Amino acid sequence: MPHLSRRLRAALLATASLTLVAAAALPDPEPLGIGDRLFPELGNPGYDVLAYDIAFTYHGSNTKPLDAVTK
Repeated sequence: MPHLSRRLRAALLATASLTLVAAAALPDPEPLGIGDRLFPELGNPGYDVLAYDIAFTYHGSNTKPLDAVTK
């Protein structure tokens, strides 16, 4: 019977050690978006942009949606 408890303890120790090693090796999860407060899951966190321009064309009529193109 003492051999079984030694084997059981060794197996538990090995399992606990492997679990700790696997948990320590996991990378941080990537965020789903860029952190916008209105649309938190939109955007690509893989891009780091220093500057950008947005141009709007407004036709002067509120009956149509705004026609916009980003460049």
